[in-house]
Amino acid sequence: MVGMYTISRLLLTKGGCLGGGDKELKGSLPKEATLAVLGLDGAGKSTVFAALRGEPVIGVLPTIGQASDTVPFGQKTEISLFDLGGAEKIRGIWPKYFAETHGFLFVVDACDRQRFSEAKATLETVLAHKYMAGKPFTVLANKSDVPGAAGPEEIELALGLESEEVEKRGHGQFRVESCTATKGTKKKTDSRILRGIRQLLYQIDIERGTLAPRRTADMTEHQKELDVARAAKNARVQKIREERERKAAAAEAAQAGENESPTETGSGPACAKAPVAEPLATGCVEEGTTESVVIPAAASAATGAEVAVPHSDPTSRARDGSDIPTLRSQSRTRAKRNQVVPI
Repeated sequence: MVGMYTISRLLLTKGGCLGGGDKELKGSLPKEATLAVLGLDGAGKSTVFAALRGEPVIGVLPTIGQASDTVPFGQKTEISLFDLGGAEKIRGIWPKYFAETHGFLFVVDACDRQRFSEAKATLETVLAHKYMAGKPFTVLANKSDVPGAAGPEEIELALGLESEEVEKRGHGQFRVESCTATKGTKKKTDSRILRGIRQLLYQIDIERGTLAPRRTADMTEHQKELDVARAAKNARVQKIREERERKAAAAEAAQAGENESPTETGSGPACAKAPVAEPLATGCVEEGTTESVVIPAAASAATGAEVAVPHSDPTSRARDGSDIPTLRSQSRTRAKRNQVVPI
């Protein structure tokens, strides 16, 4: 039986490298398994995913975010697949699916040697995660049909999967398999892809005694982490909302104070009544003289008031200092022009 965390050596087989023994694994397949399909963008993950789903494999668009499906494998096994986008900005979502997986496929573009170091760093990050450490996986060296493509042995060395490194890090069991994802779908799917997945499923079944309870515990712990993160996020959102409402209320109060009129508050000089100027009628005498008010004849006629000719103090003086003509000396003129209404 193959050990869970150590690999004694890598055996070069038909187009692939088998870790942990001198021959391919034989055994039974689990009834169900959950696998993540990982790798850099452009490696061919979505094409492998399409081939396993029985869909056309030519012109497959890259996955933005994630895609999932459950597909049959053989007659008694169902595989739940998570195809996770490989762009650098999208890789941050990968850990959300790690706890749920039993193992994973790591797809590498065997023609793009310039990105082997990036693929290595990405794989090491996955293997170092607490929910993935020690889990079995298969490396698919895709595009092997292209002339000059790296073989499985070169891929394993480029990814740092030589036996000494694996034993140091405690990686789970793995296999490196060359393949061509665009070869076909359904019955025409590259047999090396199917072989790599079958070996992975055999290893999952061998380790089911430890993988099953570990997966359950990991999912429970991950859900708690999600709940804590969600509560923290809700608290931040609530705090931002309350601060926004406080600022809005303060701004509204300030605006109301600016728009408030002084008349409404009952204070300020605008509330004081301005003195009403009383125009002095023509011919009006000083206070203290005979009380009479001279009004135009036209106004007297309009009111129908009785006309009276008052007597005035001949020593009275007008406001401008000039003598006021007596009404007697001007009685005839006044009779023609004015009428006086007694007060």
